[in-house]
Amino acid sequence: MSSHYVTAGSVLVGLLMVAGRGVFWYRKHGRKSGAGKGGEGGKRKIAPLGPFLWTMTLGTLSALATGGLMGKTAEGVAKSSNRFGDQLLSTLAGANSPGVTRQGIQMLSQGGAVLLVVLLVACLIWWWCHGWRIKVEMVCGYIAGVTLGPTAGLAGIAGVIIAPIFNIGGNWIVIGHG
Repeated sequence: MSSHYVTAGSVLVGLLMVAGRGVFWYRKHGRKSGAGKGGEGGKRKIAPLGPFLWTMTLGTLSALATGGLMGKTAEGVAKSSNRFGDQLLSTLAGANSPGVTRQGIQMLSQGGAVLLVVLLVACLIWWWCHGWRIKVEMVCGYIAGVTLGPTAGLAGIAGVIIAPIFNIGGNWIVIGHG
């Protein structure tokens, strides 16, 4: 079992990452554009969120890994985010930062871990094929996933949904049953 632990300060860090990416995306791609721009009138472009969302998924699943290099990396990111976010909350709002880790969250099975490594390789290839802006988005997505995935509140719903999907899919591929 992983000793992954997040505080309210860590959730603040993750939410700041999501808000930063969300505002930038909305201003550039999220507004409905008028007709006359290459026949794309009235459509929002979701594709630019891909690098952020895939690495957010990677971060969420890494936080649910039972150990190994990916689990330890996620644990280190969470500890750093806990310290930084706790300090931010204390300094800016005068608030304390209690632990908010979801109890009984499902960790990754062997099949889920296989799919996690496949996702890691895909994200690394994506990383190497793009410039620094995409790389910054991907780092922010990873941090957001690690800090928000295992939380007990609404922010942690991704961990409750994504982990079982990867476990069932990975077990089906590797073992032959879910």
